[in-house]
Amino acid sequence: MLASASLSLTQYEILAAPRFIGLANYGYALVVDDYFWKSVYNTACYAMLFIPLSLLGSLGAALLFTQSVRGRAVFLTLFLMPSATSVVASILTWMWIRNYQFGPLNGVLARIGV
Repeated sequence: MLASASLSLTQYEILAAPRFIGLANYGYALVVDDYFWKSVYNTACYAMLFIPLSLLGSLGAALLFTQSVRGRAVFLTLFLMPSATSVVASILTWMWIRNYQFGPLNGVLARIGV
């Protein structure tokens, strides 16, 4: 953070040493640079729209998990399936890699004499 703060007070070019210019970069960002205000707008929209909506969605999912409503088992299955699928795929891959008879890891280890 300190390095970023100190570099923000300089004019930095790749082939030359950083030159101290004070708060000129901040003045440029506030007055001249249109991308700065666009990024402030995008950040504000994200903070005021996406974060509350995602929290409400998460709260709704949590409430659906804990309530006994019709279709709860289907919702749980669909919600948790990606997590379970990736774990099962990882386990099966490592079982194949480390298989004693035809696994590639054991084949390499057998060839080098381990």
